[in-house]
Amino acid sequence: MPPVITTSYCTIATAGHVDHGKTSLIKALTGINPDRLKEEQEREMTTDLGFAHLDFEPRENNNKFVLGFIDVPGHGKFLKNMLAGVGGIASALLVVAADEGPMPQTLQHVKILSLLGVQHCIVALTKIDIASEQEIAQAESKVKALLAQYDIELLALQPVSTVSSVGIEELKNVLFTHLSGMAQDEVEYIPAAAEHLNVGDCEDAPVASADSTVTKKPSLYLPVDRAFTKSGYGLVVTGTLVEGQIAVGDQIAVEPGGVKARVRGMESFGKQVDKATAGQRLAVNLAVKDGGAVARGQCLAGDDRVVVQNLIVAITDHGGLDFDEHKVAISPQPVKLYHGTAEAKGTLRWLEKTKSDDGQMFGHIHLSEPIVARPTNRYIVRYGDDGIAGGAILMIDRPRWLTRQTLHDVSALLIEGGAEAQQKAFTLVVAAHPLKAVNLSQLHWFLPFVQLQAAAESALASGAVVSIADLYMAVTTREQIGEKILVLLKTLMTNEDNGRFGVSIETMRKKTFNTLTRPVMQAIVADLSDKRLLSRQGDRIFTRDDEAEKEALKAANEAAAAANDPAFVAANRLRDSVMSILNQHPCLEIDDLAKQVNIDGKRMRLVLGEMVKNKQVQIVDHDFVASEGKLRAAHLLLSKLWLSKKEISPSDFREGLSTTRKYAMALLSYFDENNVTRRMAGTRVLLKPVE
Repeated sequence: MPPVITTSYCTIATAGHVDHGKTSLIKALTGINPDRLKEEQEREMTTDLGFAHLDFEPRENNNKFVLGFIDVPGHGKFLKNMLAGVGGIASALLVVAADEGPMPQTLQHVKILSLLGVQHCIVALTKIDIASEQEIAQAESKVKALLAQYDIELLALQPVSTVSSVGIEELKNVLFTHLSGMAQDEVEYIPAAAEHLNVGDCEDAPVASADSTVTKKPSLYLPVDRAFTKSGYGLVVTGTLVEGQIAVGDQIAVEPGGVKARVRGMESFGKQVDKATAGQRLAVNLAVKDGGAVARGQCLAGDDRVVVQNLIVAITDHGGLDFDEHKVAISPQPVKLYHGTAEAKGTLRWLEKTKSDDGQMFGHIHLSEPIVARPTNRYIVRYGDDGIAGGAILMIDRPRWLTRQTLHDVSALLIEGGAEAQQKAFTLVVAAHPLKAVNLSQLHWFLPFVQLQAAAESALASGAVVSIADLYMAVTTREQIGEKILVLLKTLMTNEDNGRFGVSIETMRKKTFNTLTRPVMQAIVADLSDKRLLSRQGDRIFTRDDEAEKEALKAANEAAAAANDPAFVAANRLRDSVMSILNQHPCLEIDDLAKQVNIDGKRMRLVLGEMVKNKQVQIVDHDFVASEGKLRAAHLLLSKLWLSKKEISPSDFREGLSTTRKYAMALLSYFDENNVTRRMAGTRVLLKPVE
């Protein structure tokens, strides 16, 4: 068996001023001319993205390192193509001619690299064969100062000449030394059934992503930088697989647009592959359904990728936004936003500084056309011909219920960054949410899932939020709801019937916060009961002030019974009739039971309220009632089903009770609400066995 070869992949973008030798340098390093267009070769100037790769022979343990290059245009006219090439790249090769030093496009490219979160770069000082020692020294000094100004770490600076090949081998060693450690690994194998594309210059390379978000199962995200038709194969797209996995045969979506497609085949560096993971650069042959159009700016996307048009963003201005004489941003103002490979027109609606007064700004951008983005992604905006600003996307929505003050506070925390700031932001959003209790999927718009999960766990540990029935609620919100329940309960208990039999928890839910789920309301009531702020008997609640009155009422009833009071005897007989009927059924609708004992529904509920207090019956799913004995029998059946099948299906439960589906489902709902069972994908699991 041949040895398994582990291949490490990384891609960097080249950047620099026009005619400083980027393309010539890539050709000298790789032997590949990245200028793939006829007009580029004729004019000797790169106008669009070019691609090449450099294979390093295995140096140890059968590990091979493959470095991909994206050659981006240096001319200002082609800046948008440069932006498409560097999106998502964590490192860059900055090319500066020794005889000229940093020039206008050098500065522009460095600004873009900084705004996109590129943290470090390698500098190739080209044309040393025509530069004097003094010019070389000046160029070196200026480029170091430029990078320091924009907080980009200089990993290495290597003088080279593509004419004499001086420094080329040294530059290769520099690239290997500094970039192989940040590469991502993949095991090579012989593919089974991919259709070979042989698309030549589409053979591109993987990437070291600038997005720090990592999920356990990241969804597919591959921004498309080229799309073309190849005879015999159909549509081919190229791009960098920034996150997730993709395999031949996968059914995928192209967004924006909702285009459905199937992966027919793939190549990476001219080699046929049948699957790929995050980091690789690919040419993907797609079979597109319904004739959907695909172009640069779209992406191959997973199900959880969101198409958005409203963004709350952190903004660093490098000279492109309009301010008045008081340094207040003029709004609105038109911008072009670049994200991934997409270019979208939009309007910067407002811009303001955070309260920290450290120069940090955030604003609202509304796009006239949608893009696919998620929080923490980097972006660029251009204003006019030369103005550039950008930063990180903070939110991919602007919920109307989020007040401007809360938006300001959350944005400032997200800009601050770090686990503690994200935990505080999470708590603020949960506390402000109109649903009061939310799950994480409802908060995807301001933090990626893994960071959202970490913030939630941190907020739980700090005591700022609580988890109720898989939902998160701010402790302050629980306290506010509790106070409202107590105030309303005191008012409702002035009613004579409520004073005797209490208020149902469901009635309280409908009168306070009907957006709360029943389990959440039950949990809040349980918390109030634990704190002895109210008393609870079954599904009904009482104010603590009524305890003495209830005890007196109980004593009076007992005295009346001893004296053979006719009313007490009649009530006893009615309860006996109710119990006789309930003992014949797993449960009954309350209105049906009322008809059988010939009383109206309101009086029936009053009678049942007294029986609940005496622990004779329980209200089931709000409109049904069951005796305590029948509930215990149903609980025993749940335990038997669980022990024998390790699942509880509604049909098995119904058959075991010999009842109708309506009554079986009512009982299952009761057991779910009381945490005896939990519903999972059409079945149930047992949480509490019979005691």
